[in-house]
Amino acid sequence: MPAAGWVVLALTLVCVPLALLAGLVARARVRYTRRLPSFRCCAGRVGGKAGLRWTSGAWVSDVLLVRTGLRGLWLTPLVPVLGSQEGLRPVLPEGVRGLGSRPVGLMLEAPDGLWLVVVRGGDADELIGPFLTAALSWLPEAPRERGV
Repeated sequence: MPAAGWVVLALTLVCVPLALLAGLVARARVRYTRRLPSFRCCAGRVGGKAGLRWTSGAWVSDVLLVRTGLRGLWLTPLVPVLGSQEGLRPVLPEGVRGLGSRPVGLMLEAPDGLWLVVVRGGDADELIGPFLTAALSWLPEAPRERGV
């Protein structure tokens, strides 16, 4: 076989699997977006090397599914930290870019440790999902006086 034939064969063996993988990635992203109402956020493992990365999340029952991994191929399930008084908290805008001047964050638990998920202040209702009390936990306490 001439050298040009080997080059064509090698390119075919490399390009066809890559094209199939790209097609599967695109199909998975479209299906995920259509089936689950998702929102844009920044998420990352607390104390992780990578820090916060842009991704999308979607609530399914009481679990937040966050796209992670290479090109967002994996879904990481995050659940609220049980027994914690931590709820929705303001985050310093210097720590995250592109989220405006008043970003808010929520600590969630994954199989591999604690995660921080941060959104713009106006998107806080999407971040709290089914946990309305998490949004109210950072408000000041009401005065407790009799007869008022």
